[in-house]
Amino acid sequence: MTASPDTAETGPVPPLTGSLKSGDLRIDLERRIVWRGNMPLEISDLSFDLLVALARQPGRAMDMHAMARQVWNQASVSEETIAQRVALLRKALGDEARQPRYVRTVRNSGYAWIPPVAAGPAIPLQGRLVKAFSLAGAALILALGAASLLPRWTERVDPPTPTARQADSIDTTLPLQRARNLLELHRPEDTDTAISLLEGILDDHPDHAGARLSLSFGLTTRATKFTAQAGDVSRAEALARSLLADNARDGSAWHALAYALDARGQIDEALSAYTQAFTLNPGDAAALSSAAYLLRVRGQIHAALVLEARALEAGPPTLYGPLQIAVCLELIHHPAAEIWWERALTEGAGTSVILAERMMADLRAGRPANALDRYQASAPGLQVTPRLQSLAGLAYWQLGETDRARRVFERAGDAAQPELAALNARDGHSALSTQDWLNDAMSEGASWPDLRIRLAGVEARAGRTGRALELVGTAIDLGWRDAGWIETSPALAPVAQSAAWPALAARIERELDAQRRLIEADPALVSLIYASD
Repeated sequence: MTASPDTAETGPVPPLTGSLKSGDLRIDLERRIVWRGNMPLEISDLSFDLLVALARQPGRAMDMHAMARQVWNQASVSEETIAQRVALLRKALGDEARQPRYVRTVRNSGYAWIPPVAAGPAIPLQGRLVKAFSLAGAALILALGAASLLPRWTERVDPPTPTARQADSIDTTLPLQRARNLLELHRPEDTDTAISLLEGILDDHPDHAGARLSLSFGLTTRATKFTAQAGDVSRAEALARSLLADNARDGSAWHALAYALDARGQIDEALSAYTQAFTLNPGDAAALSSAAYLLRVRGQIHAALVLEARALEAGPPTLYGPLQIAVCLELIHHPAAEIWWERALTEGAGTSVILAERMMADLRAGRPANALDRYQASAPGLQVTPRLQSLAGLAYWQLGETDRARRVFERAGDAAQPELAALNARDGHSALSTQDWLNDAMSEGASWPDLRIRLAGVEARAGRTGRALELVGTAIDLGWRDAGWIETSPALAPVAQSAAWPALAARIERELDAQRRLIEADPALVSLIYASD
């Protein structure tokens, strides 16, 4: 786009105080929160900067150069990046590009803010806290606004063992119950045994609804938690869809479908299916918690905590509920994080999941020896899982033991392919085409931030730091909020040492600070966070 005569000028804009009133929005410039009535909107920090830049000159088009300077603090930013940020802002405001209420596209010029804007005094915080918005009411709306995924380091939330159904025949009752009990143990060997039992039931009773449901969950669990076998996720999805063909209002089947789609990286579809699951079955706390996980991955920490709060209201804590809350709070450096880590450690989160999270915490804090101690003290059956092997390889790499790291990555197989490619990359060459990998992922609808971080390590080690920085920037746009991981990663050392990194790290911190403000403005959520039980 090129500038037109009525396009905004490009000089830097000083910070503002007080507030702005525009249409049904009240914009708190000091606390950087946007309100619609008594509801704070989920708007990330960069989107907030864009909103304010546009709203300061309503009706006038702002060109790309002005947006680059005023919002990104850079001389130029790609049109694709700006268009993506405008789309995120519209989504947060509930706006539509074809029939806009707030942001319109100005052909060949840029974007313009539509409603009139009036300046006002600072908004008293207490006045906005008189009516805390309902956790249960807001959660469903927030859950619909997330997207993204591909194989990831941070563990997805397990569904519970499916609700017991009446057995199709008396001779299946005992093996079905035994399979369900084994799935509850969340151990690789028990999951394999449960899958074999369920497959045996279906050999004799192909239409057995209970066995189809449990097998769908079991196959996805094996694929995401332990060592996947070819076709696990495809079979899990097919089983869930067969159940929905029988009964489209089966909440448990929607949950099973969501879990399989989640494993595929089809997160828009997964989130919709999770929403169907807890809409049809409001007591399905695990579906709420799984949706919360996806929101957290996208950097929407406040929204994730809102859904976890609703999950706690729906029943006893889910297997990973306390762990999820602990990780969310740790990301924003909240003092209550340790309370929830303690609950996660004592309330039975699955061993592989909590081990992975603790190893990741050690790695981002630069404590690779601690991560290896945890790994080596775990059961032998866990040590062969590809995900934990990948983390162990990263720990060896941090310690400078590259030969051992390489051997561990090789044992992990496909799960550690980007890490192995990064370790072996040099002199502008790598064994992995990051663009081909990205193209394959995006063709399946994946927009997972972790993938960009892992591929950035390959580019950085191959000497293409500029490309690595682009991937990191895109990951931040998609929700990556872990600066510590980048700063301690040996693969990403060229990124962390570059002149561009401080600005990227500051972006992450601004986004986290925006989430802190939303949490602090939600007294019901604050009460939950500090609750001892």
